[in-house]
Amino acid sequence: MEVNCLAEDIGQRHQLRYRYDTSGQWFKGSLHLHTNRSDGHLSVTELVEKYAAENFDFISITDHWRLPNFNGKRASLPVLVIDGIELDGFDKAGVYFHVLVLGASLKLSTVTRNFHKTLQAARTQGAVLI
Repeated sequence: MEVNCLAEDIGQRHQLRYRYDTSGQWFKGSLHLHTNRSDGHLSVTELVEKYAAENFDFISITDHWRLPNFNGKRASLPVLVIDGIELDGFDKAGVYFHVLVLGASLKLSTVTRNFHKTLQAARTQGAVLI
């Protein structure tokens, strides 16, 4: 796909090409959402319903140090919900940062909030760390 645009800063015409192939099936989603169990404003149910109403194909609820609990009702949700959690802590150099942990069946101990042990457990379970 090619798009013509005017680069106003230099006043010349350029052709832009997308870096990636844009053909195929695309899915609409969000991988970083919070509920009122963390620092968001909506309940889990309200959040799922809101994104389903906006025609999202998938979401991931990534509350701080809290895994979502669907009590076995995941199949009845109107949008695919990928298990997730947001962890924060210091790396070995003392730099503070956040990590999104995404996975299909995460079983993490978040009670102690041990950043390094929780990250290692997530890696061991095959989670994606972002």
